[in-house]
Amino acid sequence: MPLGEPKDLTQCRRFFLEPEHPKQRQYEALRRYFIDERPSKEVAHEFGYSEGSFRVLCHGFRRDPAPTFFVSAQPGPRSQPKKSAARTLIEELRKQNHSVYEIADALKERGTALSATAVREVLRELGYAPLPRRLDEERPERHMALLAIASGLYRRLARRMRGYADAQARQVFRDLIDMPADVHITEQQVEVRFHRRAHLPIVIASGLLDQPVQVPWWNGLPLRLSA
Repeated sequence: MPLGEPKDLTQCRRFFLEPEHPKQRQYEALRRYFIDERPSKEVAHEFGYSEGSFRVLCHGFRRDPAPTFFVSAQPGPRSQPKKSAARTLIEELRKQNHSVYEIADALKERGTALSATAVREVLRELGYAPLPRRLDEERPERHMALLAIASGLYRRLARRMRGYADAQARQVFRDLIDMPADVHITEQQVEVRFHRRAHLPIVIASGLLDQPVQVPWWNGLPLRLSA
């Protein structure tokens, strides 16, 4: 920083006696009171405080274990374009209760890849606390595993249905699984009896009806589909 013309003594004195920065004004007023031992009323008037507010200032100063009036120089902010570009989306996703890993995956899909650590840093800067620890069944990897299993089962089912060999899982679910039915549970079996609807003949033609299947997590109780 280049040096300018030297100030005269009056300007130098004014820097201490008429401070412009609030922190410096507090420092000079407290120094005048505690070091120069000037009366509280006089110091308050000299530095532009009311008597009450100056008493509060002194009260806080005496109880503050580490009062800060002088700030160490900090390096200027380093530009981080990737973080800046993703900041808004990160905040939107956190408002929807997404974890740092889910947010990182979403950013990657949108071409603004950031690591989970970088996402966590941005959330900290934005003032967001970490989410509570999730249960195992709430974790995204568990959801992905279930989704993969369901997709595989849909594909196996679709191969048994006429005209559905190449259908997407969503269509298989809509046409052949998400159907109204009555469920009857007895000590011998669980029976699902489908209601009549347009796609039922395809299910009947598959040969899956009236073939009981043992379900291990029902203690071996058979599941029977019927129409």
